Amino acid sequence: RSIFVATGNVPGSRVAHATLTRNEVIHNARFGILVAASLSAAGSDTQIDHITITDNEVVGNRAFGIYLVSLGDHNVLSDTTLARNTVSGNTSFGINVNGGFGGADENTFDLRIRNNTVTDNGQVGIRVIVGQDNSSNNHAVARIYGNTLERNQLYGIAAAAGEGAVNFPRSEERRVGKECRSRW
Repeated sequence: RSIFVATGNVPGSRVAHATLTRNEVIHNARFGILVAASLSAAGSDTQIDHITITDNEVVGNRAFGIYLVSLGDHNVLSDTTLARNTVSGNTSFGINVNGGFGGADENTFDLRIRNNTVTDNGQVGIRVIVGQDNSSNNHAVARIYGNTLERNQLYGIAAAAGEGAVNFPRSEERRVGKECRSRW
């Protein structure tokens, strides 16, 4: 089974001090591990604080291995650590962090992605996008270091402030802080 952690879509919802460790998360229909600040675009002002995802085996899932996302506005994901996970053979992204998706605005993400082994994923090994599809004014600080990345189809690591879409032409995200000392 996959692992799912979310705040819901009620303003002020909070998840804090969760640790996901030593799990085998393999061959799920969509996501291996999904952490969502707000379950819908209607949700806002939620917080996910002090989440640790460590020492898991996340293999062969049909979409993303590990996915952290904000779907609403003014959400915060802080003090998040992804470390020593094996993320391999997932159809799309190995580790995917999306600070705002589908019109989600003014979200803040702070995370460390370190010492993971990320191999053989269908697109990108580690992807950090601050805002996508008409999501604006999001902020992410992502420290990406010490990871082993091999045989991912498009990139080992991709980090970008914003990615628009044809139907949503505006994308004004501010910045991504990153430190990359990984083996490509």
